[in-house]
Amino acid sequence: MSANSVLIGWDEVDNASSYRIEIKDKREWDAGHEVPPAILEEAWPNHRYQVKILHPGVQYRFRVHANNGCGTGPWSDDLILLACPSAPSRPEIRQSGTDLIVDWDD
Repeated sequence: MSANSVLIGWDEVDNASSYRIEIKDKREWDAGHEVPPAILEEAWPNHRYQVKILHPGVQYRFRVHANNGCGTGPWSDDLILLACPSAPSRPEIRQSGTDLIVDWDD
């Protein structure tokens, strides 16, 4: 996992023809917004997906379910992840008399 992406994976489900991944920004469900989650559906033969739309420092909910011609299976348990915050900025060092002062913009 990085500040902008995460690789999620799951075990293969017998007889599944595709998988659906739901991604929801925790800020949306905490605020009570009825924003539809991002839902992706595909065959994903390697049972992994790289999510590249994350915002640093934001918590996300992921879940997956399998589909085939006869219907849709139940959702997995929720996976809650916090995208890594951005790296600290470069510090500024200055001298004040006999002291060295280190400051960060963030």
